[in-house]
Amino acid sequence: MIVTVPVWSYHYDERYWPDPYEFKPERFMSENKDNIKSGTYLPFGVGPRNCIGQRFALMEAKLVIAKVMLNFEVSLAPEHETISYNRRPGTMRPSDDFRLAFIPLPSPV
Repeated sequence: MIVTVPVWSYHYDERYWPDPYEFKPERFMSENKDNIKSGTYLPFGVGPRNCIGQRFALMEAKLVIAKVMLNFEVSLAPEHETISYNRRPGTMRPSDDFRLAFIPLPSPV
C-alpha cells in the first residue's frame, strides 16, 4: 500500500504556522524550536525512513546560497515583479515561470 503524506498541507496550515504564506525564517531559529509541533515541518521526512542525505543537502544548499549572495545582487527581472504560487498539494512551486536578475557585485579589494 502506498501512503502519501500531504507535506505541503502541513507546511501551510494556519493551525501550526501563523501567517503560513509569509517568509519568516526566524520561525526556525533555535529559540523558537519549542513552538514547532512535531511532525508539522517535514522537508526531509521523519522517523526511520527519513532522507539519509538531509545534513549534506542542508549544508550544500546553505553554501550555494552564501556564495551567490556574496557575489551577486539577486532580484526579480523587470518583467517579473511578482511571483504567484501554485496552490495544488505536493511540492510548492511558482504557478508561472519567472526570471531572476543576477547582477555581479564588485569584488572586494
